Amino acid sequence: MAAKINYPSIQDYTLVTDAEIFNGANIAAQAAVSALSYQAYGDVYEELCCAACRKAGLIPKLKKFYEKGKNKQVGQVNFGDQEILGQLVNSFGQDMCAMRLHFKICSAEAAAGILLFVNLCKKHWLCTTFQIFRPTIPQIFVTCMMIAHKISMECPMGNKWWAVAFGMQIKSLNEFERTILIMMDYRTTVHNRQYDQFVEAMCGYEFGPSTRLGKYLDGPQDWECQPKR
Repeated sequence: MAAKINYPSIQDYTLVTDAEIFNGANIAAQAAVSALSYQAYGDVYEELCCAACRKAGLIPKLKKFYEKGKNKQVGQVNFGDQEILGQLVNSFGQDMCAMRLHFKICSAEAAAGILLFVNLCKKHWLCTTFQIFRPTIPQIFVTCMMIAHKISMECPMGNKWWAVAFGMQIKSLNEFERTILIMMDYRTTVHNRQYDQFVEAMCGYEFGPSTRLGKYLDGPQDWECQPKR
């Protein structure tokens, strides 16, 4: 029987809804699949990684990743892979439900966290370092949500509560947070236009080609990695 966790009380805001969780998880999953579908060819050189990745100390980890053959173990992700897309939607959705239960996240926090994750995918999809994130994509997503929680709340929950809630080691969570912040150059906020477009899609409450979310996903949006492959 799992031990009961006594979480401290936090501010009472309007909680993110099931529909918003489903819509947001869809966009986050499509951004992840879009980024992971890029496959770099040839040997691993520092030139294949951006300055932010090198600054975050990911080059040695990337070389070990290739030396151990883990890049072959995870396999290739095809653009629009429905199986992996469904797995990620389910994973992200369950994580956000847990955040709503334990941390009372509201719609604004959820949108900010998902957009941070989307921008991370978009910014580094050409970097070979992004391949090492595939086995830990759920942890990357949780960390982005935690960062958004910190910048959105006056009294945010500490890292140890997030580590306990999602079964992560506090040391690993701290390392994920540091890596993401350095890779994003500590730019954790988004432009108003991008935020407004995303919130409109996430709060559409329906899913289909004719809905606001459907139009957001079908059109050329910020989560798509450019140029087209």
